[in-house]
Amino acid sequence: MFSKAKMGFYSNVLKLDELLEWMNKDLAGG
Repeated sequence: MFSKAKMGFYSNVLKLDELLEWMNKDLAGG
């Protein structure tokens, strides 16, 4: 089972990954 800490960690990683992807698109597009 996932602990709440692990769930929070993966949630933050996914959010950071989305942010990086958005930034890359922004840089490539602009």
